[in-house]
Amino acid sequence: MRKPRDYKVSEPGDGPGALYQVRDCPWTVPELNKELIGWEFIYNCVRPHHCLDEKTPLQFLKDQGIANVDCIL
Repeated sequence: MRKPRDYKVSEPGDGPGALYQVRDCPWTVPELNKELIGWEFIYNCVRPHHCLDEKTPLQFLKDQGIANVDCIL
């Protein structure tokens, strides 16, 4: 479970009230690639986007009839 200390407040220009998850990053490319794939899944399939009317990118594409798949990790 995430705790408040796992996030930092955004920098100016990131938008009002934006929070970012703070984590230790691996130092090898294969390990970092795994982390990036996980983040890509969260960004496209879990995290709602304000500019997409609080939908995930995948849900937005489904609503437009462009995508007909589910997120798979």
